[in-house]
Amino acid sequence: MGLPQTNPLLWIIGGIIFLLIGALLIYSLSILVTGLEENLAKATRLADELEKTNEALRISEARYRTLFDTSPGLVALLDLHGNVLMANQLGLTLFGYDHPEEEVGKNLLEFVPPDGWLRSVEVFQKTIEAGGFKDFNFPVVRKDGSTFLGEFSSALVVDETGHL
Repeated sequence: MGLPQTNPLLWIIGGIIFLLIGALLIYSLSILVTGLEENLAKATRLADELEKTNEALRISEARYRTLFDTSPGLVALLDLHGNVLMANQLGLTLFGYDHPEEEVGKNLLEFVPPDGWLRSVEVFQKTIEAGGFKDFNFPVVRKDGSTFLGEFSSALVVDETGHL
């Protein structure tokens, strides 16, 4: 162990070094806190913007759902393989189903008598190629096996950039 320092010059130098290191530490911590405050403010702004966007999306979805469910005609959304993604209540009732889960996932061909399969595939293909097909008649099959002649129009639904 060393002896206690008695040279006042070394005490002064040590004190100055201690003060400089303390000042640098305080300065560094203040920069860190300022940066954290700025990041917190940005995160808060982004959270507010996200909440507004989510609210607008909820309102839009509710409007879409209301339009979809209250449409006076059958509305069904199919994927590019012809599988039912969703159908409105009128569509469920028209085809004899009680719950959407009974219809969702079924292929278009399950609703068409076998002698109409080729024509339904042609119409489906034309819809994809041309973006839509209007006013065509088709015999369709209900859940109980009975058939009826339906009049349909189809449209390709794309996003705002034109992609499927």
